[in-house]
Amino acid sequence: MEGDDPVVILGSYNWTNAGAYDNDESTLIIHDQALAQAYYAEWERLWGTMDPDRICNAYDVYLPVVLRGD
Repeated sequence: MEGDDPVVILGSYNWTNAGAYDNDESTLIIHDQALAQAYYAEWERLWGTMDPDRICNAYDVYLPVVLRGD
């Protein structure tokens, strides 16, 4: 989204211990600023609709980290 090399990471990979260590998962990394901005805007929109009580336990789920420079 920002920076010299914004990326979109997607695929069948599930961000759990099983996904990280046991399953055969696929991951696609796309280097494209416009696509990264579109994905981030949609992620923000969806995240804003979530009920905080329904969010997975952060200790059991590996979520991608989005860093923004101000």
